[in-house]
Amino acid sequence: MPLMHGGRGDTLYGAKGTEEWREKMKDGRHLNTLLFDLDGTLLDSRDFLIQASYETMEAYFPGACPYDYIRENFGIGFSHYLPQEPSALREEALQRFFTLKMNHYHEKSTVFPGVIEGLKALKESGRRLGIVTNQQKAVTEQALAAFGMADLFDIVVAIEDVAKGKPDPEGIHQAMRAIGAAPETTAMAGDSAYDLLAARNAGVASVYLTWYEQMETLEHCSPDWTCASFEQLRAIVGSES
Repeated sequence: MPLMHGGRGDTLYGAKGTEEWREKMKDGRHLNTLLFDLDGTLLDSRDFLIQASYETMEAYFPGACPYDYIRENFGIGFSHYLPQEPSALREEALQRFFTLKMNHYHEKSTVFPGVIEGLKALKESGRRLGIVTNQQKAVTEQALAAFGMADLFDIVVAIEDVAKGKPDPEGIHQAMRAIGAAPETTAMAGDSAYDLLAARNAGVASVYLTWYEQMETLEHCSPDWTCASFEQLRAIVGSES
């Protein structure tokens, strides 16, 4: 799949199609900060998380959340599948899901091809790297340590760190503040509509990684670039091997 560059009609560099826009956005070499989603972007964890979500919902709220609904809304976070009113049953379901992840997430997940080498190359080129995820912090940190990626990131913003997860831009804004990044030189890379909309809401560029056979096209989210591999992402910012 080739690199595709699209994007918002009006960007941080002016109206799409203008000379200024073409000069600044013909590639991503101006980007010095790259923020990444975790699940489905760096880690192939989707199948495990979908199955764990479905099994937990069936155990506590049978019939309330069909498998296909969970699959189609992957990335929004397990708590959104649950009834929103507080209850002991809701808390038990959250705890069971958390326990499943802590016990099995890093065992059932794999790193996508080229990710570790690519992150190291980006880091060595002077880029600042961060994670903005709707995943819990303990699960995220355990996985990063298990796969030898913990030292590659300048900031990790997890779901507990924000009032609202993606597509709200709070996590991206928080990451940029922590590492002193500017929106015009920052991009958010992810695999779901929640990642791309969060990037748009935060006023930063977006990279859509299409590791999976997509359940639906996300071109309506207007990603600035669409990549089928981590090597293509590196090519955008000029860090290809």
